[in-house]
Amino acid sequence: MANVRLLYNMDDWDGASVTESSQASTDLQAENVLHDHIAKLWRTTGKASEWIRFDLGSAKQIKVFSMFSFNLTSSATVTLQANASDSWGSPSFSQALTIPTDSDSNVIQRIVYFLDQTYRYWRVTLADSSNTASYLDVGRMAAGTYYEPTRNIGQNFSITMFDPSEGARVAGRQTFFRNRNRYRRASVSFNLQDQTQTDKLSTVMEKVGNSKPIVLALDPTNRPSKDSMYCYLETPLSQSHQFISNYNTATLVFEEKTE
Repeated sequence: MANVRLLYNMDDWDGASVTESSQASTDLQAENVLHDHIAKLWRTTGKASEWIRFDLGSAKQIKVFSMFSFNLTSSATVTLQANASDSWGSPSFSQALTIPTDSDSNVIQRIVYFLDQTYRYWRVTLADSSNTASYLDVGRMAAGTYYEPTRNIGQNFSITMFDPSEGARVAGRQTFFRNRNRYRRASVSFNLQDQTQTDKLSTVMEKVGNSKPIVLALDPTNRPSKDSMYCYLETPLSQSHQFISNYNTATLVFEEKTE
């Protein structure tokens, strides 16, 4: 298992100027993919060939791209492109991204892809002709740089699945539910971090606090999409000195946002 990675610095990406192939309405505009609230959707008017372009203003380093909460099928194609100019005939960088599926072949609505490219213009193209809907939805696209500790999280980390669906029991003991999206909580700790890593973790957590989103990749090398979460930190950062210049953190709880 590779060391965890935390996408925490999305400022350059979230400040981009956005252009799109289509959008269904102003409520479902393309700029919604830059909103922290994952339920604010960009909806296209078609499904065969759609795109969204990001102008970062100047060349910026991107080390991870992610996409969450979409209605794509497993046969859809997603391509991430980048170029020094706003020209897409033969961009300098182009990568087809894999849509992950679970053990029952259901689409997992998150894509996390690691790279290291520095360009001003970025574009994501989507095509899903077999989709039963006449449009494509995307909730959040996040990209930027990440923090990777030199010492991985403790081996006793845990992931818990929650179902917030609300139920009511009526006559005959029938139960009716208002189904809601399941979500996960990851509980992790960073142990025996040296002073440099402790300071960096403090910088990361000071930036996001408990109010800004973070993408937590628990196994970025082997399972970058399946074991990642678009989440918020639910606990304070508490670091305790162990010996010399080594510190442990109290358990940090990251709660996934799926709606």
